[in-house]
Amino acid sequence: AGSSVAGTASAAQLCCQSLTLPRANSSVSPRDMTKLLSILVLLLPQVQGTALRAATSINEVEPQAAVVAHLLSVVDDYLKYYAEEKTSWTESKQRMIDIINSATTDESRLASVNEKARMKKEHDETVAEYVTVVKQLDQALKEMEGADWAEKHGVKEQLDALYQESPLALIQSVGNRGTNASTLANSAALKLRQFRQEFAPGI
Repeated sequence: AGSSVAGTASAAQLCCQSLTLPRANSSVSPRDMTKLLSILVLLLPQVQGTALRAATSINEVEPQAAVVAHLLSVVDDYLKYYAEEKTSWTESKQRMIDIINSATTDESRLASVNEKARMKKEHDETVAEYVTVVKQLDQALKEMEGADWAEKHGVKEQLDALYQESPLALIQSVGNRGTNASTLANSAALKLRQFRQEFAPGI
């Protein structure tokens, strides 16, 4: 049982580690991050089930705690990215408002209004990407730590702020998880096989 726990947790940790690359240097797109998180969600019952069966040894349960620690680290990263994005947008928006107010012609004013709209769209898309990833992390941590994990780890207020800014992305994330479950499972299984072959052939 111990090797089963360690093997499953190792595969889960590989996915986690792929998600913890610095954003500026990462080649992992938000879409790929979502797929990796889908693999983690599918791995959770295996990690939890084998850990419970092996609960006579504290050391055999530790891999689940390691996966949780990785997930919490990724949550912290994305909440930091969101805070930076929000600050950047607030400053950019104010600059564009100042430019619009000081425009001397209708043409320059219209161009500035259009640019502000483009920047807002880009900001909304970025936040929506963060919501999609964080919502899956939220779901995974609820499975492993309980529904109150965010309160226990002191991030509930930050999560709520992120979700409130992009409610449409949140709704779409929940809907996609239900309507595409079969496709998601097949895709996750394929990705997991690829990870095992490349990084952990012995698992």
